[in-house]
Amino acid sequence: MRAWVSLLSEPAGTLGRLVDRLDGVAHGFHLHVGAGDLLGPELVRAVDARATRSVLDVLLDLDDAAAQVDAYAAAGADVVTVPVAQAGDALPRIAAWHVRGGLSVAAGDDLDACAHHVRAADRVLVCGGADPCATEATARRLVELGAAEVVVDGCLRLRALARAGVDGVVVGAPVLARAGTETAIANLRWAGRVQPVG
Repeated sequence: MRAWVSLLSEPAGTLGRLVDRLDGVAHGFHLHVGAGDLLGPELVRAVDARATRSVLDVLLDLDDAAAQVDAYAAAGADVVTVPVAQAGDALPRIAAWHVRGGLSVAAGDDLDACAHHVRAADRVLVCGGADPCATEATARRLVELGAAEVVVDGCLRLRALARAGVDGVVVGAPVLARAGTETAIANLRWAGRVQPVG
């Protein structure tokens, strides 16, 4: 499994230092863009300038995600992820930018109804909920449907996720802060057999 570091809850004043410290240590950085986020593409551009060895994934958790693809791909996102409901409009647009296209699904979504989009995406991000068993079942079903890559955000039962065939996990600042960032990444590698970049 690979470790993706969430930048969502990292304070703006320390974000650059975190990216510098973990570039090449973590497989990638995950930036969740929701309605009302003010920095948007400018933040992506700033992170992209610093993250030269790790992948930058941007989740456009927006009602008009398909319309925002161009701005975020142009800003330097390596992976642009959109809600599965917008896949039909967004995936061709993402492909036109020659960046990887991702879909986000929630634990418990009807995956069979969107299986063709799951197979067309370069990766699928499972946004886990309060029930880790539902998150693991969703990830397992994505693997069965032939998803190219499955990454889970919101569940750190690493051994269960590894058994389900998950490719990576997104970890946030609270998890990283408990033991110290580098120690937490090392622990994730050990516990889930998370592979370093390269």
